[in-house]
Amino acid sequence: MKASTRDSDGRTGADEEDPNLLWFAEQCKANDVRFEALLRHAERARDPELADFFRRAQAVSHKVTAASRR
Repeated sequence: MKASTRDSDGRTGADEEDPNLLWFAEQCKANDVRFEALLRHAERARDPELADFFRRAQAVSHKVTAASRR
């Protein structure tokens, strides 16, 4: 039996039954630094297509991180 359907700290507002969403949001936060490093590496390698890929990935990461705070 579950005591509550809300997450324990009340910050995300997600149900405890959806650990995948919480995991994904945490991974996005952790990956932000990695994306930045990979983006810089792609720029140094003069690979604009790869750099653009990492910019888009970073933008999605920021969007999910912001949404998880609501």
